[in-house]
Amino acid sequence: MEQVNKRMVWYIVTAIVGAALLLLTGLSKLDSFWSGMGAALVAVSVVRILQIARYKRNEDYASELHVKNHDERNLWLSLKARSNAFYYSIILEAIGVIVFRIVQQPDLSVLLGYLVCIQLVIYWVDWLVLKKKY
Repeated sequence: MEQVNKRMVWYIVTAIVGAALLLLTGLSKLDSFWSGMGAALVAVSVVRILQIARYKRNEDYASELHVKNHDERNLWLSLKARSNAFYYSIILEAIGVIVFRIVQQPDLSVLLGYLVCIQLVIYWVDWLVLKKKY
């Protein structure tokens, strides 16, 4: 329950930051990008605060959520989905490198190439750390 309270505080702070961004944009201190960011922070924070409040009030909802978040099958599906997302993003970025070269956009091609390399280095380092840990 302590972690739930910490999350509640976190979302309240996030909502306050979002509101501050909206206010500063309204006062013309920041550009319109920040108003969108502030609105998104407020919206997500409010939704999450309402979910946490429901979690604290409703035993059945809390139990259902606990099962949903800790069920082996759901955990496996989540890991598989992340793995597939990473795999497909690498493939699409590599295709993008080639396509951008063909359409004479070398800057975008190089940028995507760097992105692929960075992702693969992060994967490799993470793999080495996990290999030693487990």
